[in-house]
Amino acid sequence: MPQRRQHLYICTTWLPRLLSGENSCEWAVRFKVHYRDWDKPPSDFDQAQWLLGHTALLNRQRRGWESRGHRGLVEGKNAFRLRGKTATLAALDDCGATIIDVKTGQERP
Repeated sequence: MPQRRQHLYICTTWLPRLLSGENSCEWAVRFKVHYRDWDKPPSDFDQAQWLLGHTALLNRQRRGWESRGHRGLVEGKNAFRLRGKTATLAALDDCGATIIDVKTGQERP
């Protein structure tokens, strides 16, 4: 059973698909903003296999950037949460960084 959040929560990773038109269901994002701990439908997705491939790709990309003199950080090491009166916005720190979004799943627009 979904639990109503005490404070609205917006994760920036939910927005690109909505803003680009890839996902036109505004209700889905609104639901996640207001609720947490909902039951997800069963899936045959192999998370362990995906995680192994994604981590390997991420590490190769980071090592490549570091070999060219850049500092490489992975998601979570540079994250922040801004808690306002209306909602919480979770995003990366605005530090003039180049964000490389490593994908191993199905190609999307």
